[in-house]
Amino acid sequence: MKTEMKLISIAAAIIFMFLLTGCNSAKQESKQSPKETDVTENTNSSNEDDGNEEDKTNDGVDSEDGSMDESELNDEGDFPPDQTNLKIGEKAEIMSMVNHYEITLKSVELLDELNGETPDLDFYFRAVVSVKNLSDKELHLADVADVLQISDSKEGSGSSDVSAKYGYDDFDKILQPGETGEATMISQTYKSKEQYYLFLGKGLNSEGAGVMNLASWAFNESDVK
Repeated sequence: MKTEMKLISIAAAIIFMFLLTGCNSAKQESKQSPKETDVTENTNSSNEDDGNEEDKTNDGVDSEDGSMDESELNDEGDFPPDQTNLKIGEKAEIMSMVNHYEITLKSVELLDELNGETPDLDFYFRAVVSVKNLSDKELHLADVADVLQISDSKEGSGSSDVSAKYGYDDFDKILQPGETGEATMISQTYKSKEQYYLFLGKGLNSEGAGVMNLASWAFNESDVK
């Protein structure tokens, strides 16, 4: 009988030890799980932060040297205001997405003939302009000629420069930064009932295009030579 009781006691002790070992193992796993979760969360958080920093670094930069996109260098808010109804002898400051210069209308002529030819319209128009390059790069005067128009109406479309056809090559010049040069514009116009208008950039700033500011000069027939 004593032997049986002893065997029962030993068996109970063994079962108790197994139960105790199992509980300790479960507690250790419970303690380790949060740490593993923290490590995983920290790793994901670190990856997200790196991505955010990369986005911040690349935001608004379009080249490896950190320069802004060329189209953002001059937006509409950077341009000088439009300068309209100027008189002969007055100057305008012009800025576009490419160029920056100062232009003065020095003289204007209305001619019945030019180089022995008569105009298709009422008059030949000849004007001398002075241009100063205000930028830090070359200015092709051809860019200026391309945006000049003469009109007999404030609202109407104008006629462009055709000076090369009549032997004038002034607009072929290239001005260096700070340099000033003169050029002669040749075109044709109808006889105006009121005033003539020399437009610079007309139609290039309409409907929100915003590629340059505008200028215009107004003069009567009595103002011209």
